[in-house]
Amino acid sequence: MLLRFLATAVLSLSLALAPTATAQDGGGDNGAQAINQKDGSSIFDLAFEVRRVSSGVVDQTNSAVAYSSCESCQTVAIAFQIVLVSGSPDTVAPTNLAVAINEECTTCQTIALAYQFVFGTGQPLEFTKEGRERLKEIRKGLKALGEEGLTPDEIRAGAQQLADEVRLLLSTGLAPKESDDDDLEGGGAPREGAEEDDIPEETAPPDDELVPPEDEVQPEPVEPEPVEPEPVEPEPVEPAPVPTEPAPGEAPAAPGE
Repeated sequence: MLLRFLATAVLSLSLALAPTATAQDGGGDNGAQAINQKDGSSIFDLAFEVRRVSSGVVDQTNSAVAYSSCESCQTVAIAFQIVLVSGSPDTVAPTNLAVAINEECTTCQTIALAYQFVFGTGQPLEFTKEGRERLKEIRKGLKALGEEGLTPDEIRAGAQQLADEVRLLLSTGLAPKESDDDDLEGGGAPREGAEEDDIPEETAPPDDELVPPEDEVQPEPVEPEPVEPEPVEPEPVEPAPVPTEPAPGEAPAAPGE
């Protein structure tokens, strides 16, 4: 059984740096990003995803980035990612990242929380009906953490409690997957490799189109056959020098006698 739980929580990090949008870039990765530059405001961003992986490499990235450059403001970014792995992956190297940046502010609250769960039993899994309902409740609970008036400690404690519920859900709310659909809970891209089956259909027509040219090319190589008799013409050319060769030709004939 494969089970990996990664949690990264950063309440505030004072740095004289500008935010970078590349923190959540990636092919199908899960990322929350909150940027606040308005005094007295609150910004909340939640990224929640359940992803199924069937390839030999598990390298998904889950990230939460919060940036504040304001006074009396609150900026919160929370990322929750559940990765359900089927089969036996060759490499398991997920990335979980949380970064909170305060730039030139003293009364700003900047919170970044990232929780990543990688779970597998060797076979495709899906949530039971009860598990789906519990998953919806967990997501609602995470959204509620964006309500104004919550302190950083309350937000962090609430997220940790919901993370514990996810771990319990992975132990009790999963069952072997009956269908091969690529749906994801909470959004996200299709299962990795799902589009590979379309490639052969797109490449087949060009192969059929090449058949007629091959029929036309085959007669063309036959033309060199009439060209082969042309080299025979040198034979008539050899008799021309025969007048000068008789002497050497007769000389060997004499020993034969």
